[in-house]
Amino acid sequence: MRLSRYLLAVSVLLAIGTGCASTKQVIPLPEQRTSVTDSGKARIYVFRRTGFAGAGMPSTVLDRGTKIGSMGCKGYLCWDRDPASTLISIIWPGSNPIELHLNCEAGHTYYLKHGVVGFIAASTLTVMTEAEGSRLLARSKPPRLIVPNEVE
Repeated sequence: MRLSRYLLAVSVLLAIGTGCASTKQVIPLPEQRTSVTDSGKARIYVFRRTGFAGAGMPSTVLDRGTKIGSMGCKGYLCWDRDPASTLISIIWPGSNPIELHLNCEAGHTYYLKHGVVGFIAASTLTVMTEAEGSRLLARSKPPRLIVPNEVE
């Protein structure tokens, strides 16, 4: 009984101390005040919404194998890409990557939500509506741009 209380106290202190991982983008962040309507490109936002589970662990986002960046909780990554069918992958520590096929059309913006649920921190990736994406964008922390040779 005494050991279980001790383990619970240590677990709580570790969870509080881990904090939230930061969001870092390795490709240029598009100008957020401009739209992709006339650019011939598609824009993708991936948001990370995390409760208590997995808050201190970053997730890596790939677009067809190209690293976009790593996300912490309540962060997002954003990039413009050529229109085409693509595969968005989220690599979550200790689990298999989750993937979403997306058919990107020129002039369209896509909003994706990476969620972490449950005590074992299972990972999900879903498409959101533009209204949901706009609300999350207003409440999310922008990524920090990392120069490719910079040590993370």
